Amino acid sequence: MPQGEVLQFQEKDGRVELVIPQIQGHQMVALQMVQRASASNPGW
Repeated sequence: MPQGEVLQFQEKDGRVELVIPQIQGHQMVALQMVQRASASNPGW
């Protein structure tokens, strides 16, 4: 969001769910996925 807001989200059934409160004119929302390390996937 251009305002620099961090939006709350949740992961559910392999999807990401979030609510965008308001879009004024032409704005963009960028989602950046970060892979988490685990025992089976060390993240390298």
